[in-house]
Amino acid sequence: MTEHSPDISIILLTYNGDLYLVEVLASIFEQKTQFRYEVLVIDSGSSDRTLAILKDYPVRTIQISNATFGHGRTRNLGVQKTFGQYVVFLTQDATPASQNWLDNLIRPIAEDERVAGAYSRQIPRLDCNPIEARDIGLGAGPLSIVKRIDFQDPIQKRDYGAWQSRFISFSNVSSCIRRDVLERLPFSETIVMVEDQEWCKRAIEAGYGVVYEASSVVYHSHNHSLRMIYKRHFDYGVSLREFSFLSMTVKSILVYMIFEAIRDIAFISRQKRGAFSTLEWVLKAPLIRFAMRYGLYSGLHSTIKAPQVNTSHIVSDQSRLSE
Repeated sequence: MTEHSPDISIILLTYNGDLYLVEVLASIFEQKTQFRYEVLVIDSGSSDRTLAILKDYPVRTIQISNATFGHGRTRNLGVQKTFGQYVVFLTQDATPASQNWLDNLIRPIAEDERVAGAYSRQIPRLDCNPIEARDIGLGAGPLSIVKRIDFQDPIQKRDYGAWQSRFISFSNVSSCIRRDVLERLPFSETIVMVEDQEWCKRAIEAGYGVVYEASSVVYHSHNHSLRMIYKRHFDYGVSLREFSFLSMTVKSILVYMIFEAIRDIAFISRQKRGAFSTLEWVLKAPLIRFAMRYGLYSGLHSTIKAPQVNTSHIVSDQSRLSE
């Protein structure tokens, strides 16, 4: 790395992302930081205004075919094509909430060489449905957390086994990982999704610490259909079984649906919604919870294997540099 090389490489993945892309890019380039940073965008076949928007910003763009995209594979490609000591991953619909998003995300890694990576707090957008908003609030609280395990300590080892899903929680919606760690522990390219959690598990088991940094904040949420909710959780189950163990029964699906729907209804009732909107989401809550849990159950028990993707069609970035 030369003296002119960036300290940070921000890798932004796009695909038909023009809805939020302008505000995401504007926020990236409004960051208050003394670090030098580059921005690499990997676009996987956008047909909307995404590529036109990118030309208005000082980013480097790589185009790949949609068929070659993979959550782990494409991020590994971004690491290979960048130079920063710290690698930041951001999705096209995650808007940094302040000018301190980047510095706050980098800080826990820069201050402690034992920390391999950090990830940001997510806050739901204003149009987020109440079920998603509740889940985001439960999973992304206001207090930062350092996750590190001494596997020589039997109590810590036992706790890790009992609460593994909490320890390996990590999100590439907005994250930062040391380049030297990524070179030793690249993302898995054989699972459909949750490559971030699979990586976090290996990092923790290799002795590194991982930080949930609540002061680094992005706006991010989805309003998926029931079909998409089922599909995402099915893919999650297919991926999760490759690196972790989760026991589920049909009875547990129904128990989860009932208890979470009750909590959802209580959450919805406390919101200032009109009578029609309140009734709509009270009725939808058990359907959404069933779709989530049954999708996960189906994925865990399916016989589908991760698809083998042909990477020979990846387009070089030599002629795709934005002005």
